[in-house]
Amino acid sequence: MVDSRQITDAIEVFRRLRLKVPEGCKAELLRGDILVSAECDWVDDDVVTSVTDQVPYWHRHRQQRHCVSFPRSGSETQPDLVILARDAATDASRGQASLSAAPVSAPSVARPLTTHPLVAFFEELEVPETFKAELLRGEIVMTAGTDAVHNRIIQSVRDQVPGDRRGRPKTQVAGKPVPTELITMLVEVVSNNSLDRDHRVKRNIYAAGEVPTYLIIDPAAAECRLLTDPTGTGEDADYTVQRLTKFGDPIPLDLLGVKLDTTEFQTFTNVRPHSHP
Repeated sequence: MVDSRQITDAIEVFRRLRLKVPEGCKAELLRGDILVSAECDWVDDDVVTSVTDQVPYWHRHRQQRHCVSFPRSGSETQPDLVILARDAATDASRGQASLSAAPVSAPSVARPLTTHPLVAFFEELEVPETFKAELLRGEIVMTAGTDAVHNRIIQSVRDQVPGDRRGRPKTQVAGKPVPTELITMLVEVVSNNSLDRDHRVKRNIYAAGEVPTYLIIDPAAAECRLLTDPTGTGEDADYTVQRLTKFGDPIPLDLLGVKLDTTEFQTFTNVRPHSHP
């Protein structure tokens, strides 16, 4: 098992897909996640031969994830919550942007500018229901559906925001990820197998994309990590301010003007605590 998710579904999907990966790429099933990545370069090959991963509703997208594009880092993620910038959400609530038909009515953002066949493969990938696929620094990560703990935490966050401040998009239009300049905050709920991706990889990607606030909710560690003030570029980007909050204590979300109640956040059972990052 991965958290409380059965990995047998992922195995069946992996076998059924019979992924026709492009030349120079490989597909792997790792603890319930399908990882499609470019094959090792000559340096790696040489080494291997030698030695033989309560937000206001008017700011947020629904629980069904929406793609966020980070062209400069060759990434496209699907955060658990996408918190829109105030102006974008306000325009949507006035009917100036139909979020029920698309993430935002802003110009679409070009996908990562690269000719690598992996990007074209990602564009055409048909993801099975209950799965999600993300492009993270040149690797496609396909993960199984979230578990009950994850969903209850997301629901708790959603339920704490005023109903008159919501913009609730119904669907995600393929090929039109949300531009990062419209985002106020991104939220990820960590699973046991997304630990490194959420705490390290996405932290770097979101900081490089100048996302103002990144909230990591970690049921294994029973704590939340609020990251603000992004700085730097590329792989050197990071958040300069972080605030740790144990489950049960409120989280002040200053950009949104609310305090997030975490008393209803549940923890994973039978999952060993970690000390990441």
